[in-house]
Amino acid sequence: HGSGNPATDPNARVSEYVRGNPTVAVGGRLGRALGTNTATFQQVLHAALKDEDPRVRAQGRRVVVKTLVADPTVRDALVATLNGMPDDALARALRSIAGADAEELAIAFARHGRSPELSRRMHDVVGVLRRQGGAS
Repeated sequence: HGSGNPATDPNARVSEYVRGNPTVAVGGRLGRALGTNTATFQQVLHAALKDEDPRVRAQGRRVVVKTLVADPTVRDALVATLNGMPDDALARALRSIAGADAEELAIAFARHGRSPELSRRMHDVVGVLRRQGGAS
């Protein structure tokens, strides 16, 4: 199926969106950590994954998820991409992206994903991550 064609390849659609690096509004602790009230998606993503303050990471995760799912084509592409992955592969992918915060990232997607399908998948993956424990 759609190999390499961004119009048909959901994974490419999500990557393209992230590479496009849209500007997002940030506030509160995250805004203070970034020193701005508008940041690029990449800056927010970096804060969500790397900031030393867990509360900044938590707020960053919420903003990342809400930003991704605000665009219906990106949300649909995300769902399609996830549907193509077995739970254990998705758990590994989340762990490689978010490390120790993989479970929290999955929960953020489940809670803020604006898609029953996305929520269900992420809840399943939280179970897998918990069963795997700290193993990488």
